[in-house]
Parts: sequence; structure tokens; C-alpha cells
Amino acid sequence: MDIIQKRIIKIITALATVILMGTIGFAFFKHIPLTQAFYLTISLISTVGNREIGSHPLEMLFASFLILTGMGTLLYGVSNITAFVIEGQLKNILRRNKMIKHISKLKDHYIICGAGKTGKAVIEEFYKTRHPFVVIEKNEDNINSIPYKEDLFYVIGDAIKDENLEMASIKNARGLIATLDNDTNNLFVVFTARNLNPNLRIISKAIDEKSERKLLKATADAIVSPNRIGGMRLASEALRPVVVSFLDSMLKQADMTLRMESAAISENSKLARKTLGEADIPKKTGLIVVAIEQTESSQYIYNPKADLILNAGDNLIVMGNLEQVEKLRKVVE
Repeated sequence: MDIIQKRIIKIITALATVILMGTIGFAFFKHIPLTQAFYLTISLISTVGNREIGSHPLEMLFASFLILTGMGTLLYGVSNITAFVIEGQLKNILRRNKMIKHISKLKDHYIICGAGKTGKAVIEEFYKTRHPFVVIEKNEDNINSIPYKEDLFYVIGDAIKDENLEMASIKNARGLIATLDNDTNNLFVVFTARNLNPNLRIISKAIDEKSERKLLKATADAIVSPNRIGGMRLASEALRPVVVSFLDSMLKQADMTLRMESAAISENSKLARKTLGEADIPKKTGLIVVAIEQTESSQYIYNPKADLILNAGDNLIVMGNLEQVEKLRKVVE
């Protein structure tokens, strides 16, 4: 039970005690039914007033005490409830302003448009792998349903509108993922985002296969079809269940986040012009080198041999946890 709930319970308890005390007191002094005594108590506490108070000194003292106690309790309750509302609104405003400032300083982040079923899966992956991102979602309930909402940067609004994309710092972003519920909206997001940042890498969901061509014409860099991926998953479950089980286990481990990642070898890297064996990546980082993308030939070398020469610009495709990948990225820089 939080502090606000405890305070509300205290206010209700105090008010109920005053009403009960007044009802019993007036029933005793005036010899009237409890319902009439209850009405008389409410009249006094609410400052409406009542002329039925007798002239007996004890009754007058009791009524005076009840008025002071009741009014004090009411004022305390009203002031606390008002404070709860104002504090809550103020906290939301301050948090949102602080979040907008943080978003404006972001660079090389990703923008995820939509926090529906698909969007939440994307958000979870970015959150687990610690990649910087901003969510744009017009339904605040979708944001509130995310367990780690307090750790998120988000913009409440329609991702189609320029101002919301600009608030998400689109000009400094590395990429954008459109996961809205219909292809028309995703098409508008892709088109708008490309105009605002020509260098952005844009990935869009396509529900209808016919929309894929339109999204590519709108300059999306990649299209993902949930229906096609779902079909491939169903086939894989039938044909290669052990592999699927292995991949699921890798993605869903609670104590360790294992992923397939890539790292590009820079011109100044110590690995440039060395063989894979000389680089000794498994020993230095603990990673498994699955493949190498050679930029000169645009080919993938799977299960590369130790005598393969690494060149600047080549991408190492590795498997391991986040800490191991960070070690590799420091080596290849």
C-alpha cells in the first residue's frame, strides 16, 4: 500500500469516526432516532447549520466540539485530496518536460512508432539489448501497460505528424521502425520520416503483401511481413524443432541476454589486415564468430577459417552476451 492510499484511508477513518461520534452523541442527548441524529451531525459538520441544538450546556459543548472537529477533518481531507491531484499533475508535467529535454539530446537512437502488439515486442528487444530509443504512441494506455514504463523515453501523439517525429529528435536518429496497425499509416510515417531525415534507416511492418511495393517506393529500407514470418516459424517448428527451441532459449534467458550482433572493423582498428586467428576474438571477448561480411565482395563467409584476413570495413557477425559485444566493439574501433 503506497503513501497516498494510506493517507486517504486515514482521512476516511477520521471522518467516519466524527460522524459516528456525533450520531451517537445527539441520539443520547436529544433522545432521537439514529437517522435523525445522523442528519443533524452531517448538517453541523458541513457548516449548513441547524437550529435544533438544545440549550443544555453539555449538549452545546458537545455540538461545538463536533463542529470544530468535523470542519477540521473536512478541511484536512479536502486539502489533502487537492494536493494529491496537483502533485500528481505536477509530477507528470515535470517528468514529461525532463524527458523531452533528454530526448532532444539523444543521438544515433531509434524511433519506434507504435506500442501495440508488434510495437511492444520491438520495444522489449530494444530495452533488453540496451539500445537507445524513443517510442511514439497516440494511445497513452498502451504506454502505461508496459511494466518498465518509467525507464522509457516516449512521445504521446500520432507518429504521422511532423511535430511528434521532431519531438522524438528524428534529425539525430539512426533509424525508425514503423509498427502501426495499418499499412496506410505506416506508409505516411515512412514518407514523412524520410523527408525529415534522408539518412535515416527505416524499417516498416507490412500487413498486406501488396503494400510492400508501396512502402519500398516511399523509400523504406526494409519491409517485415508478420504473416510471412509467422508462416516460416510454423514450418520451422515442424521441420527443425530443436533449432527453434535453441533460438527461443537464447532469446528468452532471464539471467543472460544472448544475441547475434555485428561489429564493423574501422580503418584504425588493430584487427585490420590481421588474420582471424591472430585477432583471437573468442579468447579476448568470449564471442563466437559465426560469419564475416566482406565489404569488397559483398559476400558472407560462414564459419570463417583462422587464416582469413580481416579488412577495414568488414562486419564481424558474432554470438554472445551484451558485455562481450561491448568488448568487441572497443577492439574493432
